[in-house]
Amino acid sequence: MKQGIITEIAKDFSSGCRNNKMLARLYKKMAAGKATYLDADQYALEMARVLGATLQKHLGTDTISVAEYREIISSVLPEGLYGIHESVATYAQTIQNGINRRTGLSIKAVKAQFEPSKATEIVSKALTAKTFPEVESVVNVATMNFAQNVATKTMKDNAQLCEDLGYEVTVDRTYDDVGVHNRKDVCEWCLAREGHWTNAEAKANGVFERHPGCGCEIIYNTATGSQRQTNWQNNQWENI
Repeated sequence: MKQGIITEIAKDFSSGCRNNKMLARLYKKMAAGKATYLDADQYALEMARVLGATLQKHLGTDTISVAEYREIISSVLPEGLYGIHESVATYAQTIQNGINRRTGLSIKAVKAQFEPSKATEIVSKALTAKTFPEVESVVNVATMNFAQNVATKTMKDNAQLCEDLGYEVTVDRTYDDVGVHNRKDVCEWCLAREGHWTNAEAKANGVFERHPGCGCEIIYNTATGSQRQTNWQNNQWENI
């Protein structure tokens, strides 16, 4: 029984991604050279949602024993997370290559490396329960964060590459008063990351990070020019 479910989950996750209209639209945008990091973020979230829906379909039942559930999740979740990483990392790398060309940097963008420890943390959360519904919401949120961080890591890794090659890299972040989701509350998390930073300081303080709905302006500067992220809604980067 469990081997059949493992096979079906892998098959359904693959077909779910392949037939997903949003993923198809975002992929076409990337292939046309028009995708941005917000598109990478949306691509990551949608892949995570497909994985969550696939797990719920096959494991959201009380007909699976505790032993079977734990064996199945230990097998399919790491593979699913790795698949998400590879797809999002390639998507974000393609976006960064476009940014490099537009800013005159003759550098091939680096691809974010898979971090097994982060996947292990999510699997451990899933294994704290006897059934998937008990931890479904927690695992889904963790999976979405995992996927989004692949795109973020691409930015950080490529900024570090520029610095390693001798380019001076600085990052400016400006708070735009959007607040936390409702446009009323002040977002102390964002305010703590506002200002002018060296690349090392930006990485250490999470300046490249965004929470959902973040409207901060981020300017990523190199010796050849600057890339400004002007709006979280379209994640548009432009040369300045």
